[in-house]
Amino acid sequence: MTFASAAHRLFRMLWPRLNSNHRRFAPTTTRDLWPLAARCHSLGLAAVAVDGLVSNLHEVNPIGAAQQLLVCVALGILAGLWMRQAQTVPTALALVEMLTIAAIAAASTHATSIGVLLVPTLAIASIVARRLRLVLLILGLAVCQLLLEGGLDETGAAVVVVLSSLVTGSLVGGLISGLVDRVLRESNHRMGVLDAIDGIFWEESSVDSAMMVSSGAERVLGHPAELWAIPNFWRSLVHPADLDRINAEILEHSVQGSDRYFTFRMRNAHGEYRWIENHVSAAIDADGVHTIFRGLMVDRTEAMTAASNERRMAEVIATSPIGHCVLEADVVDDLSTMRVIVANASIQTMIPSGTEGISGRLLSELSDQFPRYGDIRALVEHVVIQQEAVAVETTSAAGRRYSIRCHPAANGSICISAEDVSERHAAAEESRRLACSDSLTGLPNRLALREHLTEILQDRDARRLVALVVLDLNQFKDVNDALGHAVGDQLLSAVGSRLRDTSGPAFVARLGGDEFAVVAEVDLETEGHALGHSLVSSLDQPFMLGDFAIQTGASIGISYWPTDGVDETQLLQHADAAMYLAKRKGGGWAQYDTGSATDGVRRLRLIGELKQAVELEQFELWYQPIVEPSCGAIVRAEALIRWRHPEFGLVMPDEFVRLAEVSGSIKPITRWVVERAMADADLLAEAGHRIGVSLNLSARNLYEADLVEWFKALMARRGMPTNGITLELTETDVMEDSNAAMELLRSLRDLGFENSIDDFGTGYTSLSQLGNLPVSSIKVDR
Repeated sequence: MTFASAAHRLFRMLWPRLNSNHRRFAPTTTRDLWPLAARCHSLGLAAVAVDGLVSNLHEVNPIGAAQQLLVCVALGILAGLWMRQAQTVPTALALVEMLTIAAIAAASTHATSIGVLLVPTLAIASIVARRLRLVLLILGLAVCQLLLEGGLDETGAAVVVVLSSLVTGSLVGGLISGLVDRVLRESNHRMGVLDAIDGIFWEESSVDSAMMVSSGAERVLGHPAELWAIPNFWRSLVHPADLDRINAEILEHSVQGSDRYFTFRMRNAHGEYRWIENHVSAAIDADGVHTIFRGLMVDRTEAMTAASNERRMAEVIATSPIGHCVLEADVVDDLSTMRVIVANASIQTMIPSGTEGISGRLLSELSDQFPRYGDIRALVEHVVIQQEAVAVETTSAAGRRYSIRCHPAANGSICISAEDVSERHAAAEESRRLACSDSLTGLPNRLALREHLTEILQDRDARRLVALVVLDLNQFKDVNDALGHAVGDQLLSAVGSRLRDTSGPAFVARLGGDEFAVVAEVDLETEGHALGHSLVSSLDQPFMLGDFAIQTGASIGISYWPTDGVDETQLLQHADAAMYLAKRKGGGWAQYDTGSATDGVRRLRLIGELKQAVELEQFELWYQPIVEPSCGAIVRAEALIRWRHPEFGLVMPDEFVRLAEVSGSIKPITRWVVERAMADADLLAEAGHRIGVSLNLSARNLYEADLVEWFKALMARRGMPTNGITLELTETDVMEDSNAAMELLRSLRDLGFENSIDDFGTGYTSLSQLGNLPVSSIKVDR
């Protein structure tokens, strides 16, 4: 074994320890350990080969020297390829390492001029590189060379060779580690910059389809880098609808080799698909066999969504039936240079501008073609100056209705929107007409009357009066009940027509039911009185409805602005109060006065308080005796109701019974009267006075479906016979609905009650009909 072989073995054994100061580059996997071991082995072989090379040169053996030189070069190339494959250091750096080893080995084993020149050079380079340890090693190498020159025996020479090999390994390791350190720092710096970018830098080889990615992969899509290293993992994330297209584009790209970018959808870790823009470049590896793809993936979801929404909005505007255009001035603040930048098809149909359209044309050129919108330039000028939106509606000469909206936009531009709202406007007008008119008579209704009063009172002439006439038909209910609702409707229509004919230019309205109103402007109250007289006279004339000649009167109330009210609400209240005053007088007309106002307020209060009067026990029963003429004995008593009002005092039934009937309070009042009268009859019987009691029923009681059952339950609860209780109905109530009256009277008779007809003679019941009525007595009207 030569000295070089021993040095080679010792070097391979001690290299890891000598290189302990570079443990930060120590391998952590088998894949990293292999190239490092190969490098150490190559260093030892190179030292041996160089040793042989120098020996052959010293002995003047050119052939041997050439062979050793070839071995050195081959080993250097081999080591460089190993390290390049493992991506440890660049190939050029590996070759430099081999040449350095050869030079140092030659210098350390033979004291030649090469070693003498090389040692100082390496020492200076180490000092420049700030490698103090390398300087000490080089100085030790120089000492070894001096000892060799002084002459040593074979054992000493072996020691020197071993020490020289150790020094060579440490020196080369330090140099290469420094170079690798610098390369790694630069690489880490570049990777840090790349990782800071919100994207995925990647590299993929066509050999195994495994992809190496930057740390941005987990930030962008949430999948860790380890998964991307699985072959074709990234393809499993591509949306199925995009996969075939992407594979075809990648195949085409690999053939052409140019830089391109693709856009497709990839699934993130949450299962959502994101739009990815992938910039790709392709290159052939060092062997010229396999294709390497490198690129950058960027999440473009927000941008794609915004662009998609923008396109959709542009399509909506372009196809919208509402016209849109944008104006911009060629010169800032110079309205004369304002021109149409863009316009959709709808607005071009609204502006007759010929076949060339309106885009690009000055507003001043189109102003004559905007007559249907009014002065469009003034509208734009207002928006430019005030920087606020303006909306107007106008009607064209052809009768079309347009809604125009003008508002400021970005960069000093102006947006105009124009919509043909003719049909909508007509529908709104028709809806308003229906809402403000009476469908039966075609007259304005109560809502229209209020609006008309408000309008004329706002625009009133202070020198003129406003007369409000409210009228109510007197016999309309009789006509409706006797002849039916169809004839009643015909009567209301005929009354409306006659009122229009009689009132002339005055405003006529139907308030509802059989109530009407007339509004007229007059100079004097006497003119309003004359109008009231003419209306009464007109309605006194009979109406010919088919085969019927119907005559109906009217009760009319009149109020005047400003003496009787300052707004439409007061005028209506006071005219209504005057109308009820006329009705109490039997018809005709009446003007509002303070007394009628008081009566109206009293009437409203009574209606509102009737329902509580029963609960508060404000009603009383007074009894009027019925005497037997032959002996003067009291044989019966008639119960008469009175209302002890806390403010108005004793209120008589002729005032509140009618109000109870129209307000629906008559039902609880009637049942209170029956129970109280029966209780009072019990008290009289206990006192030894067994006399009958008569009670009055209202016409409204005829239509109570549960009245008979209520009487049955009352009798069962009291446990007393009905003998002595007489129930009375007026002849008018019976004839108003004779069928209902007959059915109720029979049912009450079957329960044991006696029935009686009150005020007989006021209606049209003949004596021959009395035999058919289930009654036991009648009371003749005076």
